[in-house]
Amino acid sequence: MYDALDAAFPYEEDFYKIDGFRVFPGIEVDIAETGHILLIGRREEIRSVRAELEEHTEEENFIPFKSLLDATEDRGLLRIGAHPFRVSTPLHPLEAPLLARLDDLNAKDLYAAGEDAYMDRLVPFAAGLGKPIVAGSDTHQSLQYGSVWNELNDDVRTIGELRAAVSDGRYIRRVSPCLRTKVKAAKMVKKLSATIVPPFERCITSARRGNK
Repeated sequence: MYDALDAAFPYEEDFYKIDGFRVFPGIEVDIAETGHILLIGRREEIRSVRAELEEHTEEENFIPFKSLLDATEDRGLLRIGAHPFRVSTPLHPLEAPLLARLDDLNAKDLYAAGEDAYMDRLVPFAAGLGKPIVAGSDTHQSLQYGSVWNELNDDVRTIGELRAAVSDGRYIRRVSPCLRTKVKAAKMVKKLSATIVPPFERCITSARRGNK
C-alpha cells in the first residue's frame, strides 16, 4: 500500500498530500489477547513496524499486547486502543497498567451500541486510565467516511504535533447526524460486495486467459 502511495502522491513532513487531505501513515495491529491497536506515525516507522510484525500476521501468532507496547515505546508513534468495548474484540478486560501506556482510546462502535450508551461506558473507563477519547470511524467502505471525526484546533503537520493536540485535548469529537444511515449503508454495500466481487474476479481471470 505504501509503495502505491509513494508512487502516486507527494510525502512531506509526516503526511501524504492527497486531493487536499493530509493522510498520516498508520497501521492496525491485531494482538494475541484479542483486540486492535492503531499506530500512527512517520512513514519509515510504520514501514519498520510492519516488517517486524511479519511473523505475527496469522491469528495463532498475533503479537502479545505488552510485546507490541515494548516494541513501539520510543518511536514517536500515536498509539490508540480501538473500540475498547466491542463485543468481539474488547480491550477493556486487559490490564490497566498496559492500557495506560496507550495515548488514547477510540470511540468507535457508536452505531452498534448507541452513542449515549457507549459513551456512558467509555468515558469513566478512559478517565480511570487518564486517557483522552478520540473519534474513529473504522471506515472500510467509502460511504462511512465522515460518520465521526476529530476537529483539530491546530494546523497539525507532524506526528509530534498530532500527539500533542490529542494529549492536550485541543480537538472536538464530532458525530454526523447521519451516523446510522452512513454506517448502515456502508455495511450493506460491504456485504453486497462480498457476494459480487469473487464471481467478478473469476470473470476477469478468465478473460485474461483468453476465455469468454
